[in-house]
Amino acid sequence: MSLPRPILLCSLGRSWPVVPEAFRLLDPGPDGYGAVHVITRSDEVIDSGLREMLAYFHDRFPEVTVTCTCVEDFRELRHERERAAFEEVLYRWMLDVAPNPAQRHVCLAGGYKTMSAAMQQAAYMLGSVELFAFS
Repeated sequence: MSLPRPILLCSLGRSWPVVPEAFRLLDPGPDGYGAVHVITRSDEVIDSGLREMLAYFHDRFPEVTVTCTCVEDFRELRHERERAAFEEVLYRWMLDVAPNPAQRHVCLAGGYKTMSAAMQQAAYMLGSVELFAFS
């Protein structure tokens, strides 16, 4: 019986190329990542970049599942309620896309510093194999 493939979880800001770069550089082993899941905020520039990122993976790594989750109504971090709403979505997202902590590889690829801090805290609280800070 083969082991489940690792899953790369990334936070993302406006620079989508950090996700494929993390995918290439943070190689988890012989079979590579089976999936890449990205969480980000709602923004027209980000939405455009996500389409490019999805096309990149589709063209080069069609066997890898790639998803993007944009947190609704989270554009700018100006209020505590926005941060709390992001964290709630983040924890639910992490448990949904990678329920097995033994598969989670978490990369703080981008976004607001608060997003990266929340990702780091979620990785600690929910468990992960690896935690990478990447910029």
